[in-house]
Amino acid sequence: MSDRLIDTPAARDALCAALRDAPWIAFDTEFLRARSYYPRLCLLQVATPELVACVDPLRLDDLDPVFDVLLDPAHLLVMHSGEQDLEILYHETGRLPRRIFDTQLAGAVLGLGDQVSYAAAVEAMLGPKLGKAHTRTDWSRRPLAPGQLTYAADDVRYLRELYVVQRDGLAAKGRTDWLDEDLAELSSEDRYRVRPETTWRRVKGKGRCTGVALARLQAAAAWREREAMLTDTPRRWVLDDGPLLDLVERDPKDARAVARAGVGGAAGRRLAAALDAARALPPSAWPVHPQRRASTPDEEAAAERLLEAAAAIAEREGIAAQALATRAQVKQLVAGDAACALRRGWRATLLRDAVAEILGALSPGR
Repeated sequence: MSDRLIDTPAARDALCAALRDAPWIAFDTEFLRARSYYPRLCLLQVATPELVACVDPLRLDDLDPVFDVLLDPAHLLVMHSGEQDLEILYHETGRLPRRIFDTQLAGAVLGLGDQVSYAAAVEAMLGPKLGKAHTRTDWSRRPLAPGQLTYAADDVRYLRELYVVQRDGLAAKGRTDWLDEDLAELSSEDRYRVRPETTWRRVKGKGRCTGVALARLQAAAAWREREAMLTDTPRRWVLDDGPLLDLVERDPKDARAVARAGVGGAAGRRLAAALDAARALPPSAWPVHPQRRASTPDEEAAAERLLEAAAAIAEREGIAAQALATRAQVKQLVAGDAACALRRGWRATLLRDAVAEILGALSPGR
């Protein structure tokens, strides 16, 4: 099957038949979400060693056969910076692939730099310089021009070659299993499952609220998230952070007062009920802001030494320094955070001696 657009049921079924025998599938998406809560899938690109194809979800009523093939545990799904692509799969199907490979993550441990772009990775490892003519394309408009389709297809055409080079490079360096933990985290459902009750933590200016006011903010932010999901609109269109905080601080006591504050109708009644429930919570149920203990001068000095050591180790190993250890991770480690990523996997292995020396001197037995 040659490079082509898949926009009929017959072509879709033929593509799925061709994909089923592939050991791995390179995968990418084009989508829009500026005017919606959920990403709107506009194009889906796939490639194997034998084919490259662009699937048009706006012309096909049923993509389940394609999703079933992509999510088959027999296939390894190859992506570059795949979080948004995985989010789309999870939204469309409620499922995530069991086996993935992310060429951005692999690039970091092969020396390409932290969060390297797809175009930069392709140029560095394969040679071709990809064009940018269609970077701002509205992928929801039809028909798609030949140049747009070529641009989209290139996102998987070279991705399949990038995967093979990186796979072999990791094997040659003995690093095949280095990415296991990062890839497992990337494909964890917890990463994509929305929890409205936690969204208050992302509200800008949330520090203005404490005590029962923070409980009201939690309730209002959760209400906003559910309204955005219900109407499939951006949360800022429901109520932006500034007006949300103002309303919480004003503390309207009923639906009429909420309406006067700018949120009327059924949505306003739901918000009023959420605020009522927040006021009724006992103090023990109020959320609290995370408490961050200030570092001591010795801990600050230890963090700087460890960061310098990590940079030297990264240079020695030919990997991106930020991929090995960020400043925030080093500070977590020095503070004794048991959940710190530097305590696990390949990062812990590379940093073991430096951590033992520097933190041992800071606090013996740490």
